[in-house]
Parts: sequence; structure tokens; C-alpha cells
Amino acid sequence: METRLEKEGFEKLYKDLPFQNRIIVKQPAKGGGLALLWKSNVCIDLVNFSPNHILVTMKEEDGFVWHLTGFYGWPDTTQRNKSWALLKHIRTLVEGPWMCIGDFNAILHAAEKLSKCPCQRSQVNAFGDALDSCQLQDLGYHGYPYTWNNKRPGDANTKLRLDRAIATKDWVDKFQMSKLIHLSSHASDHLPILLQTQAYRHHRTRGNRVVEGAWNFGGIDGIGLANIQHRIEAYGMELKAWGAGIYDQIDECLSTVTCKVTPDMQQILTNEFTADEIKATMFQMGPTKAPGLDDSSQIMCYLPMRLSMLLTSRKKGKKGSLALKLDISKAYDRVEWPFLHGMMVKLGFPEKWIKWVMGCVSSPSYSIIINGTPHGHVQPSRGICQGDPLSPYLFLLCAEGFTALLEKATMERRISGVSICKSAPKITNLLFADDSLLFCQATQTEVATIIEILQMYAGASGQSINLQKSSVFFSKNTPGGQKQAIVSALGVKEVERFDTYLGLPTLVGRAKYQTFSFLKDRV
Repeated sequence: METRLEKEGFEKLYKDLPFQNRIIVKQPAKGGGLALLWKSNVCIDLVNFSPNHILVTMKEEDGFVWHLTGFYGWPDTTQRNKSWALLKHIRTLVEGPWMCIGDFNAILHAAEKLSKCPCQRSQVNAFGDALDSCQLQDLGYHGYPYTWNNKRPGDANTKLRLDRAIATKDWVDKFQMSKLIHLSSHASDHLPILLQTQAYRHHRTRGNRVVEGAWNFGGIDGIGLANIQHRIEAYGMELKAWGAGIYDQIDECLSTVTCKVTPDMQQILTNEFTADEIKATMFQMGPTKAPGLDDSSQIMCYLPMRLSMLLTSRKKGKKGSLALKLDISKAYDRVEWPFLHGMMVKLGFPEKWIKWVMGCVSSPSYSIIINGTPHGHVQPSRGICQGDPLSPYLFLLCAEGFTALLEKATMERRISGVSICKSAPKITNLLFADDSLLFCQATQTEVATIIEILQMYAGASGQSINLQKSSVFFSKNTPGGQKQAIVSALGVKEVERFDTYLGLPTLVGRAKYQTFSFLKDRV
């Protein structure tokens, strides 16, 4: 770990921790340094150290030996080359499996930086080249995507993923179920990271399944209190993994949302309901349907056609474009109540009205019918009722968070949309309930931004993108190699056209009568 404490202060603060062995390396000419702590039953031998690294060998119970490096990269970009020179030097000292973990003070991809200022491509490439030279690969992460925050307000804010774990292929092959977790922190500008070299279970993400899974898979061979203690430790770590970054992601998403409910609207919403209003509302709905669409639906159907035709016909130009059609799994069932509540607060809905809505959302309960008789009492903790007239509107409120993230990225020029002609505004998204179309330039940089936004929104709202049913459509001037790289990054299939959007064809040729003839059968 990186510490800013002097050796004496570190010893005083951590003396009660159950780590009997420790190595502390002081930074020259300033306070703090590096520290490595381990329990007495862990077999570690020190190889060497410097102000920026500690290298040891680890011996597992089965006799497997590997190298561990705690690393701290130079924070000054003008000295960043020293970090990669040190990493390459350590590589010459290591034989066999090797894992390196710490604060590298560098990012590996443009998507690992959230800031109004773009990343320096040369710095990103230098880090990647160093990893390739050392035959190291990033281990990924679970949790909030950024580990460092300068905590400045507004446009001055910058978030980066500076802390990570990297390893050689033979180390990854040995610890195939390992995972790195970004934990939460309110005191430091860095998030602590936790590397589990042995998974207790397959990764799960929600509620009671986390508790049950950790308890069932956290046991060890043996009986008595030792087994119970190990299960409790597994349970605690899984809860941290599940909760790490959840509320940070909600806050991050909500920070982009602006107030849209005016004081006049608030007054109307909190007025007492009259019998005539209730009657008028109920009688304009079908028996099991929400109120009908307004005239804007005609525009929503027209735009996908025009944009799809544009992508199909665009054969020239230096940059290709793409359309990404998303399939959201069980959209209503996955809505997180804290996110829905936060969206209503940020949009400016009055507190009284929010309580009414959340009361409707959280009050249902379910029973299981067995042989015609209801049994049990299930109280949900997330989701909105499918078929409830209120649910489509609540889902659209949640989708405002997704739209706000896309608008922010557009304002920062991290993504650019597609326009149907030169004088028309560029469109980055068409969202109608859970039907989503995203548009951007067919570059890896913009696609990385889209992936980052999708991960942020999914983590905050609870939504899950079904990649197997999602698809991407490229303009004809997109190079084949670029298509392949983008499809691989997105993890979706490429299609030559989208069949329909909102029930209507996205591409219309000359045979318009045949194209729309199916509508006569539905009327």
C-alpha cells in the first residue's frame, strides 16, 4: 500500500492489525512511502525494493511460487518514463508467474479518464507498450470505474483509473477465478483496491443472492468455529464487492441531471385531486393500458428511417458512423428504487409527490400460487410493475439519467452523433421506453465512451444490456478493420440493417406499398 505516514506513525496506527510482518519503504526527501503487510502463515521472501516498488516471492500451500510487486508510478508526467523503465527492470529479475499491483499514476485506455480535458495519447501508448514489453495484462475490475478523484467541482473535476493489478499469463492461468474489486472510500482521493486470488463463487450482484452465495461458497474443509469464521469473512468481502461503487455510480449519474420541473408544475402536482380529474384520467385509458401516444410518436418513427437510410447511403468521407440498437433485459423488473428516487429529486419533483410515487412503487407484494392456493409473502426491493399505467412514465424518468450522460459526453465532444443533412442537428440517441438507438462516429475512442456510459448507467439504474440480442449497424464508408475492432469491443453482432424500430421498418426502398402492407392487417 501507499502511505503518507512516517514509519513511526505507521507502526503506531497499524500495530493492532492482525499482520505480524511488514516492510516499510520511506520516500526520500518527503514523508510517507510504501508498506507491505502480511500474516505469519503467509510465506513471503523479500527480493528487493526501491522508493517506488517492493518485490517479493510468494509460496502457496500447494508449493506454487510466484512473484508479487507492489508498485508506485511517478506522478509527474515528465518522469513517467521512469515508471516503465523500472517495470522493465523488474521483469529481468522475475522468472515465472508475476503479478504487479499498485498506483501506476497512468491510464491504459482513454475510457479510464473522465474529464473535460482529453487524455494524452502518447502517455496512454507508453503504458500499453510497457505492459506488452513485460508480457503483462490488465486484470480488469469490479465496482466503480475510477479509483482517483481530484474532488474539484464542475468542469474542473477529473476522475481516473490509476490503481490496478497486472499479471503474466501463467499467473492468470493459475488464478483463473481472481478478481480485483474497487472498494469505496470517503476520506481519501483514491479508492482502495482488493485483489481476491481465489473466488468464493461466481460473480453475483444483487441483494440476498450475495449473502447466500458467499455463505455457501465461503466454507473450508473442516468443522466448528474456523469454518464459520471463514464463511463470515467471505460474506463480508462479497458484500463489499457488491456494494463497492454502487452509490458512487448513482451519484455520478445523477450529477449530470438538471432540474426540469418548474415551480408551477410542482404546484399542479401537489394540488388535491378531484373526482372529475380521476374520472377523466381513468376513462382515457384502455382496461390494461397506459394513456395513448401523442403526436411526437410520429417523429420518433420517422427519424430512425431517415438516419438508417443516411448510414446506408454514406459511402464517402474520412469517418464512418454507426448505429447501436440496445436490447435491455427485463427493463422494468430491474429498476433500482434508490436511483428512481434520486432521479425524481434531481428533476425537481416536490417531496410530497415523490412520497406518493414511491409509496405506489414499494407497496406491492406477491404470493406464489400452488395448486390454486396462494402461499407466502414476497416483498420486492426493486422494480416497477409491468402493465401498471404509471410504470412507463417512471421508466422514462430513469432513462433521463441515460440521456443526461449522453448529453454531457456530447458537450465535452467525447461523442458526436449523426445528422440527416448538413443543416440538421446531430442526434446521438433515440430512446422510447426500453427501445434504444445510439448514434456515434465509428471510432474506437467514441465507442469506448459509449461503453463507459452504458456501464455507468447500468450500475446506477440496475439495467442490464443483453449483448446477444443487441446489434450494431455501420455506414458503408467504415473500414472493415475498424468494424471488427468495434464489434469486438462492444461484444454485439453486426447487422446489415435493423429490421424494425417501434414496430416500423427502419429502411424504406421504392416498394413502399409492400413495405407497409403489414400495417393494414393490424388496423
